[in-house]
Amino acid sequence: MGFRQDADISVLVELICPSMAAGASYYERDANNMEAGLDCCGSSVRKRTKFMEKKKINGKRFGGWARESGGSIDGRHEESMPLPNPMAGFNLPGDRVSMDRLLPKEAIGHPFFYYENMALAPKGAWATISSFLYDIQPEFVDSKFLCTATRKRGYIHNLPIANRSPLIPLQPKTMHDAFRCTKQWRPSWDTRKHFNCIQTCTASLALTGRIHDALAMSEDPPSPEVQKYVLEQCMK
Repeated sequence: MGFRQDADISVLVELICPSMAAGASYYERDANNMEAGLDCCGSSVRKRTKFMEKKKINGKRFGGWARESGGSIDGRHEESMPLPNPMAGFNLPGDRVSMDRLLPKEAIGHPFFYYENMALAPKGAWATISSFLYDIQPEFVDSKFLCTATRKRGYIHNLPIANRSPLIPLQPKTMHDAFRCTKQWRPSWDTRKHFNCIQTCTASLALTGRIHDALAMSEDPPSPEVQKYVLEQCMK
């Protein structure tokens, strides 16, 4: 939310409407889907067991990333996982060039799996997770390349990575493109292009109240200190 640069700050103060998030939805799984999932799980367990037995006999790792890094990939590994910059995964939809990824034979094809966690996980977390999923190299992606939110996540999966294509219609990738109608109220000192995260609830009454009070008691335009404070609160 913002306001016209030449507008009185009271316009913004009046527009702030605190709200609380409440309620939750629960869904039951279809019985047929449950049975299919159990069958798939059984197949996955058999493939996983076969892989671990072969791994134990050979005394080595199958994921290409473990061999390249030369480091351990078990629970004792305490080094931080190096994150790519930019964090654009193996490739983005429409990219002509794709990174090579080696998968062990047991992880190719059905059943497909997709495990997600925050990219900045504690030391050793990704190594431990990968050791339970065929030592597959994690794919790290910042969602800002795909939508209006910045959200750094990691994924371990055996899904195909070639010939990726974007979902149609294409989604806006900046706050300004997503909310064009709010341009006239956007303050010049709010230079953000992406939301820091997508929450599952709206701003709390206390948080919105703090922003309201800071702006209500400030000058017009707000001082640099107030601007910084408001933006920090908006990014919580």
